[in-house]
This record gives sequence, structure tokens and C-alpha cells, in this order.
Amino acid sequence: MFTTVPMLTIRRDIDRLLDETVGALQPALGTQTGRATWAPAADVRESENEYVLELEVPGVDPATLELTVDRGVLTVAGDRAYAPREGERVHLRERLHGRFARSFRLPKGFDENAIAADTEHGLLRIRLPKAALPQPRRIAVNVGGSATAPSVEGASA
Repeated sequence: MFTTVPMLTIRRDIDRLLDETVGALQPALGTQTGRATWAPAADVRESENEYVLELEVPGVDPATLELTVDRGVLTVAGDRAYAPREGERVHLRERLHGRFARSFRLPKGFDENAIAADTEHGLLRIRLPKAALPQPRRIAVNVGGSATAPSVEGASA
């Protein structure tokens, strides 16, 4: 039989109590019933050229991952399945499973059409390349409204 460390048992009991309390509220909130829903932990980094969002998704079938961008919000959704084996009795189950969704408000100034995602070793990595910022430029001014007249850059009236 599996045993646990007493301190971990207390924490698990507190987590279970919270799960049951939140679980009782979930039907009113329109979320899953039963166990509390789960969401993968995330890290967000920024470099000179891109933003990188990483989510821990061990046990999630990559085929169930869905990434959408709508009005500046990136949503990542997926499903971690739980399939008990026939003839086995579960003595301890701590890992949460089921459908998840996380949404992130994106900063302005990234190239929405160049977003790329890959997964390896239970880590989903989403790359959001920054868009090229508009650079200052000089505008030629035509003299006398004539298209054939010479233009003067930066001239002021």
C-alpha cells in the first residue's frame, strides 16, 4: 500500500476541501462539475525579437491542443484524458485531468500571422514574433503643386 508524508497529507486534505467547495460553485459558474478544473502553469518571456509563452502540458495529446487569436487575446485549450484500466483499483489519484483553457491578453506590436507553436517533452512553446516598428522617414514636399517641380526634403513653409 502507498503511504504519504504527513505534511503532504495535510496539504492534500486542504486541496480536496477547496476542490469540493469550488466544485459546489462550479455549476452556478458554468464550469465543469466534480473535481476542480485545471490549468497548465505558464511562463512568458520577452526578447528583442519575440515573446515566448511556455505552458506545462504533460499528458496532453498534442492533437487536442487548440490555439486561437481573437481581438488581441490568445486562447490555449486542450484536454488531458484519464482512462482507468479495467480490473485495476485506484489507491491514489492526485493528477487533475479534463479540459482546460487559458487566455492571455497580447501586447500590441506583434505579427499575428507569424505565431508558431511546438510541443516537446510536455512543454508547449508558443512564439509570437514582434512586428517591425514603423521607422521615422522623411517625406518629400512638392513645390508649387507641380508634379515636375523639384522636391525639397524637410522644407518648411
